[in-house]
Amino acid sequence: MSYLAVGHTCYLIVRKHHADQMGKEKLLQFEQMHGIQVVAQVEDFSIRRFGRTWKTAQELARIIRANRIEVFHMMYAEPNALWAFFRSMLGVPILLTTRGTDVLKTIPAFYQRKSLLDRLVTYCYRRALLRVDQVTCTSTRQRTAVQELSGDPHKAIELVRTGVPVEWILADTTAHQIPELVAERYVLFPRSMRPIYQHELAIAAIDLLPEDLSRGHLFVFVDRSSSYRDYVQGVQRLIDRSKGRFLWLDHVDQPTMFQLYKRAALVAMTPISDGSPVSALEAMLCKVPVILPPLLYDADLFGAGVVQFKEWTAASLAEAIEAVLRGTLRPDLESAYQTVMERADSRKEMDKVRALYAGMASEKV
Repeated sequence: MSYLAVGHTCYLIVRKHHADQMGKEKLLQFEQMHGIQVVAQVEDFSIRRFGRTWKTAQELARIIRANRIEVFHMMYAEPNALWAFFRSMLGVPILLTTRGTDVLKTIPAFYQRKSLLDRLVTYCYRRALLRVDQVTCTSTRQRTAVQELSGDPHKAIELVRTGVPVEWILADTTAHQIPELVAERYVLFPRSMRPIYQHELAIAAIDLLPEDLSRGHLFVFVDRSSSYRDYVQGVQRLIDRSKGRFLWLDHVDQPTMFQLYKRAALVAMTPISDGSPVSALEAMLCKVPVILPPLLYDADLFGAGVVQFKEWTAASLAEAIEAVLRGTLRPDLESAYQTVMERADSRKEMDKVRALYAGMASEKV
């Protein structure tokens, strides 16, 4: 967002519950750091409270007019895409960016359920997705999903990878080395503490590893202070009973995470659903072996340089971890590195969005 703000005046409309979580001080810091003005905090689109939703749509239209906003860019399809239901009221071209779970799991679930409320939500999503002027997706699976959810096989969709900050990652980050890991060989699980990332599966796999591997490596988790407290407590109970050795870090800033990648023996992740995971791309750029779950990833990004365990079982994950750590399975790390350099540089990808902004802003509504 801060990159796109260069040369543009950018305004940010925040979901109210996100603003409440951040607090006024962090919102102010965000504005000052990125040069972006927070102009409103709004409640989510609600069918049950449609009167409130209608008033919010009117307020969004007023903000757009007052600030002479030329493009309305919505991040994440669920639930934000629903505001495109009011496309004519908002009066400017709308760009929607999807990220993965929203169009692959959450929204399709409404289409499958049959209650009256779910049918209404389905109708609103289909109409909203039809009214969006342009969509960007981070994977080909998301592109197909948007076409199916909107019912429009010719929907204007651009593939724009999230990408990673190549120069920043490859810079010297040794000053951010974590002291406890200096003399350790470790496996890094970089995904945050949320149920969708299935850390319980990772712990179960660690418990199936031969003792020389489970005791000879440290297993590193992050995001111990996650707001998903019940989930964190459940993970802690599993760790307490595990035979593995764990280091569970709290908040990890980006330079520290990049250093964690660079010294890891292996980076592994077990999400239930995924798009084009930035954490995997970051690790690939650091020439570290990466293990992903048996999901459908874009082959042009996650091909020869990545290992996927075959089944949704702890045994299958443990088999993949052991093979990589023992060197019997060797992913092509150089190929993975080159893939990120050529196809997932965030600066190049954001230039695509900048070009979309220019084209959309010139359109007559």
